Amino acid sequence: MDVNPPDLVRVKSRIVMPWASVELQEMHFPVAIESTLPASPAYRLDLCLTPRPCEAGLSFERHWPAHHYERPGKLYMVPPGEALRARSSAGTQTALICQLDPDGIAEWMGGDLAWTRGRIDASLDIQNRTLGRLLLQLGEEARHPGFASGAMCGAISVQIAIELGRHFR
Repeated sequence: MDVNPPDLVRVKSRIVMPWASVELQEMHFPVAIESTLPASPAYRLDLCLTPRPCEAGLSFERHWPAHHYERPGKLYMVPPGEALRARSSAGTQTALICQLDPDGIAEWMGGDLAWTRGRIDASLDIQNRTLGRLLLQLGEEARHPGFASGAMCGAISVQIAIELGRHFR
């Protein structure tokens, strides 16, 4: 069944900054789905806070054959300009979605990264505790904004960009 994922997503909280945004999303798939997430100009990080549904799989359209899907890790990232095919069995999951504007964070990423096949493959299962911790902090700020919340989120998003640059180099 081809379903439009935004129809199945409930945003529980959101913070938008000049070069980044974060959303706490609850996704409910009443039936198995297959869909395409269109290419975005931003880096998109997805940190799953609950177990992913069985048979969850992702595939980079430009790099993998149509039948090739990989199970995403707890944290995955989609580079700018990459479309992603997604499939999942029925289920519910909660995730933090962070989008980073490449122009706004270019200096913190250490310049343009070439998204080689190896980096693309590695982006579906990012095993980096620091990135996970930073995303959780950003999510907590989105859920419970406090004094200077925008500045705090900006500082955390810069740390995320630096850590991404380190991780993929």
